[in-house]
Amino acid sequence: DEDANDNGINDFVELSRKLAETDIKKEALELQKEKFNHEKNIDSKKIELDKKKIEVQKSKQNKT
Repeated sequence: DEDANDNGINDFVELSRKLAETDIKKEALELQKEKFNHEKNIDSKKIELDKKKIEVQKSKQNKT
């Protein structure tokens, strides 16, 4: 029944809510980081594929 800041909400409830919000934000940031790393990996593979396509095109042009 503690309410040190007199806002009508038990301090334990406030602390629990803040901890839950922090965990949610942490998980959201982790998901964003995983998404970023995945997109970065996909972009890297696309660049490598484009480089190979360009090499094939150049070799075909050199043969003609």
